[in-house]
Amino acid sequence: MNEMINEKESGAELNMQELLEAYLRRWKLIVVCMVVVAMATLAVSVFCITPMYRAGIKVYVNNRTVTEDKETTSSSDLSASIYLVKGYELVTKSDSVLQVVADKLENDYTIAQLKSVITTEEEEDTVMFYLYVTLPDAVEAARVANAMAEAIPVEIPRIIHGTSAKVVDNAKIPSSKYSPNYTRNTILGAIAGMLVAAAYVTVVYLRDTRIKDENDLTDMFDIPI
Repeated sequence: MNEMINEKESGAELNMQELLEAYLRRWKLIVVCMVVVAMATLAVSVFCITPMYRAGIKVYVNNRTVTEDKETTSSSDLSASIYLVKGYELVTKSDSVLQVVADKLENDYTIAQLKSVITTEEEEDTVMFYLYVTLPDAVEAARVANAMAEAIPVEIPRIIHGTSAKVVDNAKIPSSKYSPNYTRNTILGAIAGMLVAAAYVTVVYLRDTRIKDENDLTDMFDIPI
């Protein structure tokens, strides 16, 4: 008998229907937690997180050199270029390229600072990739991105012989914030609040060892009521 009571106290037997009913009884608590955490997350996003702006350029690369009088591209060139796009991305973030960019920006940024604000993203199954610059100042983000656009067509062929690179799209000054995403953060806060409240209700349910009806008796003891 003691074994059975201890089993109930330890929460080993979890009745999902009863747990769901416990959630429904405490629905007000769950809703309040969702609203409070969501509002707190929104407040932190608005007042404590610095808005960031992202400007980007689009770069086309090829696994052959462009000559002044002739420019031809074979299928093998395209296949090799697609395979090597990741390498081209790494070259754009190398110290030698970023030093050229820093010089163009009159050394307003160090190499380490440039590395921290630059990201690249390849366009799947193409010979193009995107380079993004994320900064608190929209104008500066576009300025740094366009400095990269000036350096990349010159530096990639210099470092990787027999290749070429062209900037398809230059950076424009972003008109809206890239981060934080207030809607997403608020939704995530609401979900977190719901999970916290659900965890609390679950713990309370598992710690409730009272015998409340005859079903509890029949579950614990194999004897007739």
